[in-house]
Amino acid sequence: MLNLCISKIISNITVYQLLYLVIITILIYYSKFRTFDCNQYSLHDIIFYSQNILITKELLMLTSPVINENPTFIIQTLGKFEVMKNGESLVNSSAGSKKIWELYKFMLTHRDRVFTPESLMDQLWVTESYSDPRSTLRRQMHRLRQALLESTDDDYLKTLIFSNGYYKWNDQLPIHIDVESFEDLIKRGEALMQNAPDLALKDFLAATQIYTGDYLPDCVDQHWVFSIRNHYRRLYLKTVMNASELLKAARRYEEIISLCRQAIIIDIYEEGFHL
Repeated sequence: MLNLCISKIISNITVYQLLYLVIITILIYYSKFRTFDCNQYSLHDIIFYSQNILITKELLMLTSPVINENPTFIIQTLGKFEVMKNGESLVNSSAGSKKIWELYKFMLTHRDRVFTPESLMDQLWVTESYSDPRSTLRRQMHRLRQALLESTDDDYLKTLIFSNGYYKWNDQLPIHIDVESFEDLIKRGEALMQNAPDLALKDFLAATQIYTGDYLPDCVDQHWVFSIRNHYRRLYLKTVMNASELLKAARRYEEIISLCRQAIIIDIYEEGFHL
């Protein structure tokens, strides 16, 4: 059947329609295509059918959480801060090194930006003065790399890279961060909410399980974290509301109560959770 479909397309192909050959190739992987009788349909019908299958598949895969199979680091930021490497806590191993972990948290949070040594010092330790900020920061970076068990001289295997006068997060390093999974699940749930509410609810509930508390809760005096912390909190509250609406539509009232009780523990002042 597949050969008949391809033969029919090739026999009627134009330069414009050549673009749709990619669609036909992908459809090899769809079981629906195997039962499609090409003799009953025109080329236009085949293309239309192909597009609809691809749109459905794309919707289901939209913003699907990407999880590295072998991440170098597993990082928790919601409810508590933790960095795991090879199953061991690096934070507990160097718990007394407050400054290096403040540096790590800042760069983790702003991993899409670059910073000069001076700007980093101003952001992190604005109330402290140093005669040689660059030298001070280099020492902190060295201590941080020791805490992260990074003994290599290869920059591409380091968490933080210094290049052209700027420090930046190494975006090529395989890591798993809870907030990325949290946001990805919510984005996918919102995309599926209208057409696949059951799948959306599953993603929303999974996201609420990841959010066990505020973002970097131990950063109590770091001004740069407040707006980001509020962003994730509001995102969590919105997700609880969306999940509650879907549970209500499914008449799963006991689960609504359980979800709201969980949310009240995290934010007791949110009136919508008090049933």
